[in-house]
Amino acid sequence: MSSKGELTSLSIEVPDEPEAAYEALYERGETDGLPVIPPTEERVWRMIDYVGLPPDQVVGMVPLMYGEATVEAIAVNAVMAGCRPEYMPVLIAAVETLDDDGFNLTGFGTSTSTHGIALIVNGPIRARLDLNSGGSCLGPGWRANATIGRAINLIATNIGGLKPVEVDKTTYGFPGRYSFCFAENEEDSRWEPLHVERGFKAEDSTVTVFAAGSFAFSYSPVPELREWLRMHADGMAMLGSHRFRAPGGESVMVVTPGLTRVTSEAGMTRQDVREFLYEHGAIPESRFPESHQRERLGSVTRDGKIYPHARAEDLLLVVAGRGSVQETPFETVFVDGSAGSRSVTRLIREPALS
Repeated sequence: MSSKGELTSLSIEVPDEPEAAYEALYERGETDGLPVIPPTEERVWRMIDYVGLPPDQVVGMVPLMYGEATVEAIAVNAVMAGCRPEYMPVLIAAVETLDDDGFNLTGFGTSTSTHGIALIVNGPIRARLDLNSGGSCLGPGWRANATIGRAINLIATNIGGLKPVEVDKTTYGFPGRYSFCFAENEEDSRWEPLHVERGFKAEDSTVTVFAAGSFAFSYSPVPELREWLRMHADGMAMLGSHRFRAPGGESVMVVTPGLTRVTSEAGMTRQDVREFLYEHGAIPESRFPESHQRERLGSVTRDGKIYPHARAEDLLLVVAGRGSVQETPFETVFVDGSAGSRSVTRLIREPALS
């Protein structure tokens, strides 16, 4: 036990073997179905001691049930997910966003649509935690990406009560509800980082929380830049997306460092690229059925076209993935957002370590 107090989480006695803890927690509905690290008192205290905060300090309230996300409760879920103690500051900052009205976890978390909590990390902490911003950054292979993303979803489930089927009413589910966390490649980008664009200092470390949905991978070897961009804008133009009925949310396009070079050399800023994609990601109004026209909730229509968002700024451009700034960009990944959710960025506060 630490000198800071006692843990108050429910204690369960199980045989001293990992399988027993996993089975017990699974039966209680407190896992994501994958094996977990047993959250023993010693492991939980290592997490708490790293951040130097009282275990009963409330970091935030987690929808849907608005459970108290204490430092201890966050630490328990972090252990289960396989996190290292130094990942705790990222999780604490991410938890601070979950009850933000704009993020609207209750709305997209209980919808029949397919969305999960995604984290985008910026700043110096990326290197210290070995967060992947390069090849396979949206996939497996990096402990920090995998376990931080997993922990925030366990927190939503175990503290917020966002249980699959019981509360989470999604028709199909979403693999990103297991884990979705990556870093932005700031070093190879010709653009300012996402967090700087959002008003933070370059030396700050931040986490951006985003309601992520379906992926659209686009590949285009077209050499002419604007034709290339037009083809990738088409990856945004999904007729059935909620964005074209109720365009209140945001979406993300992940681009390679090479795109920042070729656009910069062509005299295009990040905002220029965003506005081009927004304009060419619109769909002719004539393509939508009449029933869709009746159900539209404030969608933006100009010159006979329906736009994917209320404004171009609702498309977040994030630099990551395989490829150097010198390579020719061929690929993008478009991540459809929730029509009722807006991303939130928070400062990550790291403890002063001697």
